Amino acid sequence: MDTTNSISLDAAAASNFTTSNGNLTLSATAGLVNIDGGSGVNVGNDSTSTIVNIGSSSFSKTVNI
Repeated sequence: MDTTNSISLDAAAASNFTTSNGNLTLSATAGLVNIDGGSGVNVGNDSTSTIVNIGSSSFSKTVNI
C-alpha cells in the first residue's frame, strides 16, 4: 500500500504482520516510531546467538530506562 495521506489500521483482536523471508521495516522519515503496548513491549528474536541492536549495528544508541 502506498499513500500520500495518513492511514489507520484498527483491530479488536490480536493481529500479525509476518514475512517468511526478509526484513519487516517500520519507519518514520520526519517523526518518531512509537510502540505502545498496554501490557508491555517485547523486543527479541528466536535465536540465542543473535544480538538485538537499539539504533543499528553501526550506530549504537544509549538506552534510558
